[in-house]
Parts: sequence; structure tokens; C-alpha cells
Amino acid sequence: MDIHDILGKIAFLDQEVATLRQDYVNSNQHYTEALASLNSLTVHAADAARRAAKAADLALKAAQKSALAARESASLHIVSAALAAAKATMHCAQAASEAASSASCAAAATAEAVRHQANEAALKASAEAAEATRIATFAAAEATRLSHQAQEAAQEAKDSASRIQKET
Repeated sequence: MDIHDILGKIAFLDQEVATLRQDYVNSNQHYTEALASLNSLTVHAADAARRAAKAADLALKAAQKSALAARESASLHIVSAALAAAKATMHCAQAASEAASSASCAAAATAEAVRHQANEAALKASAEAAEATRIATFAAAEATRLSHQAQEAAQEAKDSASRIQKET
């Protein structure tokens, strides 16, 4: 092996190192971009969970109003209004349930992001999404309870109207 062979091998190795260095730079850039994208998705998922919790809370408020309307209509023996309000309460409960499901999905997405990038922002987003899921789940359960009450009130009004009609 002479000096030309050695210089040729050094040139080859120099080219290999340059290629490896460029591959590292490219890989690092792609990793950084993927991490930024994952961080952005985590923030958006946490925001989706918060919005779902707000939607569930609004559905609960609508269910409360509908249940009140069902009870008042039932007490006045306005069966059609009581039945319509009970149905509206049921739809509010379904909306709250869907919102809770959405919050849960978003919380799962943030938890998965934390698994891949355990940084403070991801951990905070995951905790916020979990809390939003808790709020949304409570709202859905409460709306469902109100739906049952409204259905009972409407049924009582219907039964009462039937009894009154039979008596006359």
C-alpha cells in the first residue's frame, strides 16, 4: 500500500464523514420539525378538550332549562310541551355525552404526546385535557340525570291527562 492508496482512502473516509454529517443535520432537522408539530398537536388537543368541556357545560345548562320547562309544563298538564321539553333534555344529555367523549379523545391524544415528548408543556396540556374530561363527564352525567327527571315528569303529565280524560 503506497501513499496514493492511503490518500485515496482518507479522501473516501472524508467524503463518508461529510455524508454522515449531512445525514445527521437532515435527521436532526426532521426530528426538530416533528417535535414542533407534535407540540402543536398537543396544544390543539388540549384546546379541543377544553372546548368540549365548555360544550358539555352549555349542554348541561340547556338540559337544566329544558328539564325545568318539562316539569312546569307537566304541572300545568300541558302534555305536548312537557314531552317536547323532555325530548329536548334528552338531546342535551346526548350532546353533553358526545362532548365528554370528544374531551376524552383529546385527553388521550395529549397523553400519547406526553409519552413521546415528556416536556413541561405537554404535561401541562395533558393535565388540562384530563381536567376538561372530568368536567365534561360530570356535565354529561348531570344532563342525563335531568333527562330522566324530565321524562318522568312528562310521563306523569301524560298519565294524569289520561286519567282526567277517562273521568270526563
